[in-house]
Parts: sequence; C-alpha cells; structure tokens
Amino acid sequence: MQVEGELSQRRACGLIEMHRATCRYRRRRPEEGGLRGRLRELAEVRRRFGYRRLQVLLQREGWQVNHKRVYRRRSYRCGASAGESAARCASRCDNGPEFVSRIMGR
Repeated sequence: MQVEGELSQRRACGLIEMHRATCRYRRRRPEEGGLRGRLRELAEVRRRFGYRRLQVLLQREGWQVNHKRVYRRRSYRCGASAGESAARCASRCDNGPEFVSRIMGR
C-alpha cells in the first residue's frame, strides 16, 4: 500500500488501523522447515512415540530442540489439543484416510 499510493508508513498504517510496530515486526528465529519435515518423518515411522521420545531421537541426530518446541510443532501439525492421540489427530486432518492408507501401504 505504501509503494502503490506513495504514502508514509504512519499514514498507511493509520488508514488500515494497524499499529506501526506490527507493520515493522520481523521474526528473530529462522524458519524451521527442516525440523518440521524431519519431525513429520519420524512421527510417521514411529507412530506410537510421543513428543518426548521424538525429541530424544531428534537430539541424537544433532538437532538442538527441547521438549516444549517439539510439543508445539507436533500439536500444531493438525490442530491437536494437549493429550490428544495421534490416531484421533490423523482422523481429523483433511487428509486423514489418505494419510493412514499411505502409512499402511495400501
């Protein structure tokens, strides 16, 4: 909006009623695409492992993660709530039946 209308940041943020701090925000942490992919691979192979055991496997591979970070990534995967089983999570996902059939090799 700033480039198209040649507005100052203050005026552009005022028009859309957004704080300038929100507009300037930049993430401090790098993206975790590799961690998400590896966690998904481990979770598919080791379906019965919980987040703490997956964290141990990741640490053995050299990832620098703690159990809280693995817990967030694992529950973020399909919106699972705390204490929800992986099977229930997989059945609720958009690709639930396809995911299960892919895992079972059918």
